Amino acid sequence: TINRPQYFFNDRWTQTNKTASLPKAGATANTWQSDILIFDGSYLRFKQIQFGYTIPKSITDRIKIGKVRAYVSLDDFITITNYPGFDPEVGTNNGQNNNYGIDRGSYPNSRKVIFGASISF
Repeated sequence: TINRPQYFFNDRWTQTNKTASLPKAGATANTWQSDILIFDGSYLRFKQIQFGYTIPKSITDRIKIGKVRAYVSLDDFITITNYPGFDPEVGTNNGQNNNYGIDRGSYPNSRKVIFGASISF
């Protein structure tokens, strides 16, 4: 098996498609000198978006609490990019971090939804 993005298989070289724009698919990780798999890695990422609500003082005074704030935080949740790989911010060649730009053996940043409350007495 092989873990390659779908675009890699759409127009690849085969015995019957010799004028393809991409080389043949294979299980090896050839990183020959070529610009064929170089993409624009520009992106816009919202690292953290937080929505919160502070309960009015008139309510917290009745229950003898100073301040209560509830929130939801969206971390690394929205990325705007045309980059076809996993994540334009993550690049490694099987853990060799000196090979940025090779999406092999890496995972995209995880998206997180965090719910929380801040209570002051």
